[in-house]
Amino acid sequence: MLLHNIASCSRVTLRSCQTFVGRGKPTIGIRRETINAWERRAPLAPFHVKKLTKDGVNVLIQPSNRRIYPIQDYIAAGAIVREDLSDAHLIMSVKQVPVDQLIANKTYAFFSHTIKAQPDNMEMLDTILQKKIRLIDYEKIVDNKGRRLVMFGKWAGNAGFIDILHGLGLRLLALGHHTPFLHMGLAHNYSDSHMAVNALRDIGYEIALDKMPRSLGPLVFVFTGSGNVSRGAQELFEHLPHEFIDVAMLPKYDVPGCPTLPHRLVAICDISADPGGSIEFMKECTTIDKPFTIYDADFHTTTDSFDLPSGCLVCSIDNMPAQMPLEATEQFGNLLYPYIFDMLNCATEQPFDRLACRPEVKGAIITNEGRLAPNYEYIADLRSAKAAASYHKSRVMGADEKKVLLLGAGMVSGPFADFYSKQSKVHVTVATESREDGHRLAKSDNITPVVIDVAREHDVLDQLVKEHDQVVSLLPFVFHPMVAKLCIKNKTNMVTSSYVSPELQALEKAAEDAGVTIMNESGLDPGIDHMLAMECIDEIKEHGGQITSFVSFCGGLPAPESSDNPLRYKFSWSPKGVLTALLNPAKYLQDGKIVEIPSGKVVDHLYPIDFMPGFNLIGYGNRDSTKYSEIYGLGSSCKTMIRGTLRYKGFVESVKALGMVGLLSTEPQDIFNPNMGPDLTWKQLMASLLNQKQDIFPDSLRNIAAEKVGGVNSVGMKALQELGLFSDNVAERHGTALDTLAPYLAKILAYGENERDLVVLNHDLGVRLQSMFKIFPLSMNSLVLNYFSRTELIVF
Repeated sequence: MLLHNIASCSRVTLRSCQTFVGRGKPTIGIRRETINAWERRAPLAPFHVKKLTKDGVNVLIQPSNRRIYPIQDYIAAGAIVREDLSDAHLIMSVKQVPVDQLIANKTYAFFSHTIKAQPDNMEMLDTILQKKIRLIDYEKIVDNKGRRLVMFGKWAGNAGFIDILHGLGLRLLALGHHTPFLHMGLAHNYSDSHMAVNALRDIGYEIALDKMPRSLGPLVFVFTGSGNVSRGAQELFEHLPHEFIDVAMLPKYDVPGCPTLPHRLVAICDISADPGGSIEFMKECTTIDKPFTIYDADFHTTTDSFDLPSGCLVCSIDNMPAQMPLEATEQFGNLLYPYIFDMLNCATEQPFDRLACRPEVKGAIITNEGRLAPNYEYIADLRSAKAAASYHKSRVMGADEKKVLLLGAGMVSGPFADFYSKQSKVHVTVATESREDGHRLAKSDNITPVVIDVAREHDVLDQLVKEHDQVVSLLPFVFHPMVAKLCIKNKTNMVTSSYVSPELQALEKAAEDAGVTIMNESGLDPGIDHMLAMECIDEIKEHGGQITSFVSFCGGLPAPESSDNPLRYKFSWSPKGVLTALLNPAKYLQDGKIVEIPSGKVVDHLYPIDFMPGFNLIGYGNRDSTKYSEIYGLGSSCKTMIRGTLRYKGFVESVKALGMVGLLSTEPQDIFNPNMGPDLTWKQLMASLLNQKQDIFPDSLRNIAAEKVGGVNSVGMKALQELGLFSDNVAERHGTALDTLAPYLAKILAYGENERDLVVLNHDLGVRLQSMFKIFPLSMNSLVLNYFSRTELIVF
């Protein structure tokens, strides 16, 4: 009873004599690390958790199979395994938190990498401010001299030194020298630091036995800096036969006439992983998967090939300590533990000016109540300066140069940006939701990326529209009316590739009054098909003819040699768009009768395709075709009006199977919620969709699925298996079955580097010429377009 009374007070004295000033029992939440597959560290080890629980602190921990310590160790230490951390006063992790997983009005502690206004993390910072999160950055827990108190430094130095020795061995071998360094693995190959040190000592022993090639001469190692990272690297270096040389002695070793070393500056390890920093030519960090690049200073180029005769090997992995997660977690937790109770007292319920914590912790608070903390208000100015520098980068626009605003970063945006990267008289601003997409599309100096959330930053979008001569909206179609209204307001012309929606049609009068052109349906289908159709129709009318039927089918397909996959299809535009198009209703006119197909049933009503039989094509209706009789000006004489989509045979059966097992559902489901439960494999997701236990035997699950889709040997069942939907690969979940499936298909069914895609577009027109009543079917303007290297034209 006494403990209950203490816990319900606003000021709680814990067993360790620490004081907690928040409400209820002090509670810490430990997130699973999700930034990449290699991040196996944790902010606290199990023995730290045990001390906290003994001191009366609740510790909640999200399950993770990647974490270096198994979850059982944390449970034994008193932690409670829980997915939902919303009850925690303090939520901790090592690295950044995905924006969609940030919980509003909570205190977080992690390495945010925002204090230099790092562009990659500004979206996260904006979300933190919006959700009124109090952010504590470990990097800014410093003493009164500015020295960091909580860090992984030593282990970054250890891992970096091990990795560069491995790379040095590979590079020297490529240059013609076998060395003992070849026997050194990358840091993550060793179960702990002792194993790595033993391997290093073996190398030192070989060097001491004079097993280095005489052709190399002495190897010179240079260590810069005097902090924990540099000391960590030097600590391992001392296991090799060496002699430290003071800088003052260097002139004595540079005597004219002495033979020069055969290779200079063979390798650099930039453990700081600071692109464009101290190593200016290092523009992009390497990864644990691909740790090395070769930089050629003569040509200012980088390559992954070790075989070049010149060039310097560069290692700049941005999360070095993650390769030694065991020791890194222990040391970090030891340094962090003394500040845990101060951080608990920084819960958002406590006013910033009355926080009961040490100045080292208060000074590390980056954000508070939706604003930057006083010590970090400079970040806003730094962001503005960087944005201005980016916008006006490296060139001045000419007076006759046009400015185009591209909205969106989907698959269609890539070819658009690539085309305009070669246009010297056009400057393109690429507005995307993520900085990574923007930089991917900014292929030349005349393309500038900007980051914007068009759904929320209406004022920013308004200003961008105002500053440009033309807007190209490749956003999802639901955003087009909003963009169009801004274009009308600012008298800026606009182009989209989407169908005209009723909302856009309603803006026609306003656009005319403003003298603005809003051009829609300007892609392939709709777009090029309209232009070729009108070319045929106008020519027929010029000769006095009437169109009695119009049947048009179009498909963007992989070239036949690239179609060998379960769907007989590869994605050159939004996978979700491809799949949701199958869920739309269809309507067309056939022999004077209206045919309506309900939503989701178009693949059950296939149209016979008799042209180009060698391509083995099938067709199905595409939206409402009937309205195009009026748009094309065909009049009442046209008794058949059909517009449809082409696919290879086998596509429909495979897509039907996906729908039968529930993978085309657009309804939110808990099993597809990335914030609920541990990681799930595709096999587990399939089991849940088929109402089976997730640990069902794979063969049993396949048999159940086969019964649902038409049998073990059916095309649909073979597609499910070949797509890996019964595999033990972890699925990246996005809320719904369709949103989870679409990016997965985009990844496994993407075009390879040398693969071609083609367009098949066929218009069949029935024509009555004056008094002649014979109908001539014309099959013309069928195109095969190669997007990659050349254009082929085939006219049928």
